[in-house]
Amino acid sequence: MQGNILSGGVKELETVKQKLSDLTDCQNQSESLELQEAKLEKSIKGMEKDIADEISTTLRQRKEEIEKTYDAQLDLTRQQIKKIKNRKMKSKTEKVNERIDNETAGTREEYRLLNLEIKDLYKGNKIPLILHNRFFYSIFFPGKLADLLVIILTVAVLLLALPYVIYTQLLPEEKLVFLFLIYTFIVLLFGGIYLLLENNIKNRHRSTFVQIQKIRRQMALIRRKINNIRKGILKDKDESVYELEDFDREVLELEEELNKINSGKKEALGTFENSTRNVIRDEINQQHQEELLRLKKEYAKVYSDSKEIQETMKNLSLLIASEYEAYLGKEFLDKNKLEVLIQLMNEKNIATISEAIAYYRTEHTEN
Repeated sequence: MQGNILSGGVKELETVKQKLSDLTDCQNQSESLELQEAKLEKSIKGMEKDIADEISTTLRQRKEEIEKTYDAQLDLTRQQIKKIKNRKMKSKTEKVNERIDNETAGTREEYRLLNLEIKDLYKGNKIPLILHNRFFYSIFFPGKLADLLVIILTVAVLLLALPYVIYTQLLPEEKLVFLFLIYTFIVLLFGGIYLLLENNIKNRHRSTFVQIQKIRRQMALIRRKINNIRKGILKDKDESVYELEDFDREVLELEEELNKINSGKKEALGTFENSTRNVIRDEINQQHQEELLRLKKEYAKVYSDSKEIQETMKNLSLLIASEYEAYLGKEFLDKNKLEVLIQLMNEKNIATISEAIAYYRTEHTEN
């Protein structure tokens, strides 16, 4: 309408009412589209995150599967190498022992004959063979530091450990008199045994024990010789005499296989990083592309419709503000009040809008 709307009639009010109704519809549509837009945007972001998570999980799993496959083969090969080395060590130990036995056979036989000679002296002189032991010789014929240690240990056991155990563990009560009796008993018992062996065995067969000690010194030299031979064989680094080449060849072959597997693992992981990774990513994206594209198209349409509605709202708001609000004011830019004005004009046969507004205000002022 050109000019002042206040001079218009019912038709103009109907037009204003329709404009307000159109604006309200646009606002409702805009709110609905904004909700749809937010929902679609959330769905798109959620789907993109799900796709990214699926890609990340799949890539990690595939890489782990590759590593697991190669690591299993590496572990198996290492176990085979370890098994062969153990077999080699066992074989070498057996052959080293066999070599020691062979190279000390004559010496050990000499040692055995000397030991038989001592036993014959024991039997010939009716000396109990049970006394042919290291402890007896250390106590009655000490000659080395080890013998002195045996004597000290024996004295400690008899005069310290044994009395302590009897006094604290076996007696019903601890009294000094019992301790004195214990020491007296031990000294008499073991001292008596010592004197008995000293007088009836050692002194009685002194010449025999002189022979035995001479033989034992020869046996000690033989033992030292056997130990030197054993040490020399054990220190020998040359393994060629043991025929272990087959083990070394198997180990070398397996170590080469180990290197090949390691190289294959690096190559497979390199291919995965440079090529397979992109293929997997493209494949997963392709699986979800149709659905994601549909959501994006729907979002684009809603976004476009929302912009269009907002543009319409802007134009309607500006139109109402410029053509109606300045004349009617905010008070009468309301569909209910416009309906009241239309009703007044029809019932009271009022010609212009300005007259209807004046009548409305007068009526309400009186009320």
